[in-house]
Amino acid sequence: MITVEVFEAEHLARMEVQAVQAELAGDRWAMAQMLAATGRCFTIRAKADGHILFCGGALQMHAHHATLWSALSPQAADYGKPITRRVLAYIGKLEHRRVDAVVRLYHDAAHRWMAALGFRPESTLGDYFENGEDAMIYRLVR
Repeated sequence: MITVEVFEAEHLARMEVQAVQAELAGDRWAMAQMLAATGRCFTIRAKADGHILFCGGALQMHAHHATLWSALSPQAADYGKPITRRVLAYIGKLEHRRVDAVVRLYHDAAHRWMAALGFRPESTLGDYFENGEDAMIYRLVR
């Protein structure tokens, strides 16, 4: 159903990203290269046609803190369970005491996904995105 591979900058740079991730709409090449350089990222493709469904990973903030990032394609919802299982396995291997993630305040599906991954809401971040939208930061309680 899905295949998992090491993330490469080209994956994110060429990926069709879901509309709600508007901050990824423009030129993503520099950001993709920076993320690939961390070595803590992976890509999920649809096995049938090789379509990139998900790119994600963790940015280490310091030895005990990592922040998750992800980009999902519009087709990712069709593969929700296997993507979630793979992300859970990835998170389970992280050794950080604190693992967090930031989602748009109005993005209900992302809030449900954070709960499914075991994260709990921590705080609202006002004026977080470039367009002035607010965000919610989630923290994994270990």
